[in-house]
Amino acid sequence: MDINFLRDFEIFSNVKPTKMQGLNSSTYVFQKDNKKYIIRLFKNSDINRKTEFALTKKAYYKNIAPKPLFLDCKNNLMVLQFLEGKHYKKLSKPQIQNLARSVKKLHSIKCKQKPYDIVNDFNEYKKLLNPPFQAGLIFKAIKKVQKDYVLCHHDLNPNNILFCNEGIKFIDWEFARVNDRYFDLACIAVEFKLNKQDINILVRSYFKNKRVDFKKLHLYMKAYIQLSKLWLLKRQFKHISSLKYKF
Repeated sequence: MDINFLRDFEIFSNVKPTKMQGLNSSTYVFQKDNKKYIIRLFKNSDINRKTEFALTKKAYYKNIAPKPLFLDCKNNLMVLQFLEGKHYKKLSKPQIQNLARSVKKLHSIKCKQKPYDIVNDFNEYKKLLNPPFQAGLIFKAIKKVQKDYVLCHHDLNPNNILFCNEGIKFIDWEFARVNDRYFDLACIAVEFKLNKQDINILVRSYFKNKRVDFKKLHLYMKAYIQLSKLWLLKRQFKHISSLKYKF
């Protein structure tokens, strides 16, 4: 994404790209008065950035997100506090335990959004793509499950979880929405390739002495895998569709 227009403003004169770039936004770092900041330039106009900004702010007050400083919807950019930390693809037992506690904080954020309809989302994909029959059975089973709605991050992959000295921070809240709490736990289990023992550590640390519905967790893990595949296929489909008019 072109950032030349930013260099017209003195404050952004030293803007540089970060190592990690998102699929829906380009991320840059700049420095002002010996402090570093993150600037995100958005590629996808379908996402409600005002909602993302507001939820990031709520998460900041819970001490689980960087502080959002500025949103410019006209120029499709957001400025946030820069945080020093590390991303991990493999987690130790203490990291899993700390992550579970941080997700519990995340799920305590109050939000009045309408709950996400995972089955409806799948049906929308069906109109465009041709998912396997097995996927349909998974989402039919999801529909029958009793829901436990909370605010979910919805994209807890290693790139969006930052391990800092002051604790775990979640970044890129663009897909955050109200959903069953098991969705985020399933996302972590899949994205970090947790084994049976690690999954047990995750849910026991999260639920403490409460009952864990492992059948529900594994169902959401299967659903998350299918949704991830369909989301990527949809992106490829849109890209191919946009190219066919350029020949």
